[in-house]
Amino acid sequence: MATIMIVEDNLIYRELLGELCEMEGHDVVGTAQAEEALALLANYQCLDVRRQRRTLDLIITDFNMDGMNGYEFLREVRRYDALRRIPILMISSTTKNMSEILSMEGVSFLAKPCPNATVMEHVHRLLAIAAPRRAEPLAAGSPGAAAPREFEGYATLPPYLNGYATRAQSAEASRQPPPAPRPEPRPAAPAARRFPPPPPPPVRPVTPPPTPAENRTNSFGLDDGIRNRIADSSQLSDFLSHLRRPAATEHAGFAAAGEPSSPVADLLEKILDAALRKEASDIHVEPSETMLEVRVRVDGALQSLVRLPMTVAENLIARIKIVSTLNITEKRLPQDGQFAWRSPSGKAAKFRVSTLPSVHGEKVVIRVLPSESVKVKLDSIGLSAEEHALVKRVLSSPNGLILVTGPTGSGKTTTLYTMLDSLNTPQRNIVTVEDPVEYQLAGITQVQVNASIGYTFERVLRSFLRQDPDVMLVGEIRDAETGEIALKAAVTGRIVLSTLHTNDAAAAVHRLIGMGLSAHLVAAATRLVIAQRLVRKLCPACRTPSAPTSEEILAFEGEGEKAPRQVWRPRGCPACHGVGYSGRRPVFEILPILSHETRLAVAKGAAPGEIRASCSGMPTLRKKALALVAEGATSPEEALSVLYCL
Repeated sequence: MATIMIVEDNLIYRELLGELCEMEGHDVVGTAQAEEALALLANYQCLDVRRQRRTLDLIITDFNMDGMNGYEFLREVRRYDALRRIPILMISSTTKNMSEILSMEGVSFLAKPCPNATVMEHVHRLLAIAAPRRAEPLAAGSPGAAAPREFEGYATLPPYLNGYATRAQSAEASRQPPPAPRPEPRPAAPAARRFPPPPPPPVRPVTPPPTPAENRTNSFGLDDGIRNRIADSSQLSDFLSHLRRPAATEHAGFAAAGEPSSPVADLLEKILDAALRKEASDIHVEPSETMLEVRVRVDGALQSLVRLPMTVAENLIARIKIVSTLNITEKRLPQDGQFAWRSPSGKAAKFRVSTLPSVHGEKVVIRVLPSESVKVKLDSIGLSAEEHALVKRVLSSPNGLILVTGPTGSGKTTTLYTMLDSLNTPQRNIVTVEDPVEYQLAGITQVQVNASIGYTFERVLRSFLRQDPDVMLVGEIRDAETGEIALKAAVTGRIVLSTLHTNDAAAAVHRLIGMGLSAHLVAAATRLVIAQRLVRKLCPACRTPSAPTSEEILAFEGEGEKAPRQVWRPRGCPACHGVGYSGRRPVFEILPILSHETRLAVAKGAAPGEIRASCSGMPTLRKKALALVAEGATSPEEALSVLYCL
C-alpha cells in the first residue's frame, strides 16, 4: 500500500484519480492547489495517514493551476532532499514544451485525454520505482518515528505560504468531526524529539448528500467562481458510467424535488446554469472525432464552456432530447423542440432546441429564450432624442409598415417587441405571427406557425385580416406573398411591424421591390425602416487607451469625421471573464419614408444611395458606430468588424 498525493484543481478529475488509486488499495491525499500541497508537506513534515507514519510515495499533479502552475510546484518540491527522489506524474492538457519538466529526475508526463488504463500503468511503474524506499508503519516510540533530518527545512515556509498552513489546518479541523481517541504513545527519547508530534492527518472529507442548490453549484464545477473547463479528459466518461443510475429511473423532465438525479442530468443542469450566469444567448453542443465541445454565445461571440469525452455525447444529447420531448431514437433527421427550466438562483428561462445530424454525431444548438416579458422601454433602448421622437410619431399614426432590418442576432426582435409594448393598450387589438414566439406579452394574441401541418405565415396572415386587428406583427417577410399581405394590411388601416435581412435601411426597400412587390405599393405603405446592429461594450474595469491606426483614421475621415487622438481597446480581466467586453448596445440607422421626395424615390425604384440622399442628414450605421468609438464605449476593432460590409 502506497501513499499518493494528488494536486489537481479540477474537482471531478481529482475525485476520479482518487477513486482509481483507492481501488488499488493506496492511501490518497487530494488537494486543489499547489500552495495547499506545499503547506501540507511543510506542516505535517511527513504524511501521517490512518494514524500511521508513512513516507510519501508518489505525487500526481496538473500543470495549469491558479496561483502556482505545475512547473513551479515541482521546483518547490525538489528543493527538499526528502522529496527529490519521489516520483512525480504530471497529467495535463497543456501544449507547452515539457522538455524542462521532463529533465527533472523522476518526472513523467501524460497528455490529456488519456485512458484510465494508461494512467494506472504509469502509476504502477512509478510506484515500483519508489518501492525500495517505501517504509513500513513505524511505532511512535521507535527511533525511526522521529522526523527525518531532511525535513528540517520544512519548518520555514516560502513567503507566499506564511499563515497558509495554519489557515488550512483550522479550516480542515472545522469541517471534520473530532478524531477518535488515540492511545497515548510511549515517550520518545528527548534527543530524538526535534519537532512536536504532527497534527491529525488531512483526510478527504466524505461530503454528505447535497441540497439541490448545492449540487447544482458544485458537482460538475461549472460555477463561474470555480472555472469553466470541468473535464477535458476521457476519464469523466468512466466516472459518469460508474455513478449513473439505471435508465429506468430517468423521466422526461428534470428531477422532482427530493428525487436523486443522474450525473448526466446534473451535467445538463450545470451547463444550463453556467449559460444563464454568463447571460448567453445560445448553447452549442458540438461533437467531433475526439471530443464533445460545449460552447456558449455571449455578447454575440462564441466562447468555449467545457470539453467532454465523446463517450458522454450520446447520454448528454439523449438527455436533452428527453427534456425537449424529442424522439431519442431518431438520429438521422433534424428535430426541433423546447423546454423550460429554472436555475438554482431562481432565474427561469425557456430553451429552444435544434438537433442536426453530422459526420461525428448529432449537433445540438439550444437557444436561450427569456420566459418573462420584455422589460425594455422605448426610451431606454439606445435611441437618441431625435430618433425617439421620430419613432413615437410614426407609432402614433393609424396605419403603415415599420420594418426592422439586420442580420441574425442583431436585436431586431427586442426592438419590435419594445415598439409593440408601447402600442399595447386596451383600445387596440394586437395579433402576432412568429416562428417561434420568443417573448410573451399580456393582452396580445400571439400565434406560432407550424409549417408541418400547413399553418404558414401566409395562412395565418389571411386569418388575421378577418380578426379585426389594429396592430399586426409579422415575424419576417420571407416571400412575395407574405410581403403583399403585409403591405396591403398596412395600406388599409393597420399598423404592421416586421423584419427583413438587409445590410442597411435603404436596401430594405430595394429588397421588397426585388421580391416582385409593386414599388408604388411599397412607397404608399412603408413609414419607417430601422437598420440596427449590436456592438460589444468595452469593459470599464480593464479598457486601455491606444492611438488609432492609419486604417481607423481613414474610417473616420471616410464619414467626414475627425479621428480622435485616443481610442480604447480591450484587455481582459476577471470582471469580464478575460474577454475585454461586457454587455452590448444597439446602433440604429433610421430611414423615414414620410417626405414627398423619399416617397417619389421609392416609387420609381431608385437605387439605395438615392433613397438615402433624399433623407438629408440621416446618420448612417457606420457613422453612429464610429461615434461610439470616439466616446470610448467600444473599440475600433469591434465597430469595424460589425460594420465591415457597410
